[in-house]
Amino acid sequence: MITAVGCLSTANVPNFPGLKDFKGNWYHTGQWPHEGVDFTGKRVGMIGTGSTGIQAAPVIAATAAHLTVFQRTANYSVPARNAPLTPEFRRYVKQHPGEIRAVTRETLNGMAFRIEQRLAVETSPEEREKIYEAAWERGGLQFRAAFQDMMVDKKANARRRTLSSARSARS
Repeated sequence: MITAVGCLSTANVPNFPGLKDFKGNWYHTGQWPHEGVDFTGKRVGMIGTGSTGIQAAPVIAATAAHLTVFQRTANYSVPARNAPLTPEFRRYVKQHPGEIRAVTRETLNGMAFRIEQRLAVETSPEEREKIYEAAWERGGLQFRAAFQDMMVDKKANARRRTLSSARSARS
């Protein structure tokens, strides 16, 4: 059963003062036109940088004359690295469904991967950097499973932010 009735299934259009009187076009990513939107040469304002906003901003900026992003709180995001499923992976899933379901039931995150037992606060900065870089390249939600304490210990999380700052400085 897939319920799919969570907060992501309904577009939340805040009642901004003046929205009803706005003469320009406005769009909500949850109600995106199937034919797409051409932003070529337009001045665009984007409100919010949730997961969809993070993905939409560079695409809009590529064609818009100007993009202004209105952001209350910066989001941290890891590339998903989505790709077609390899034949080997598909075979593995077909051959190990019980094992995969067991992992999802046994883990705190409910995902089909285990959180590493190592602690970021007990790992040398050099080794931590290598582990984070490998997790970044792998991408997706497994990034947060690189260390057991990353999501629950402020010191461990601060060490992850150091990686983020270094990565941003290099970009």
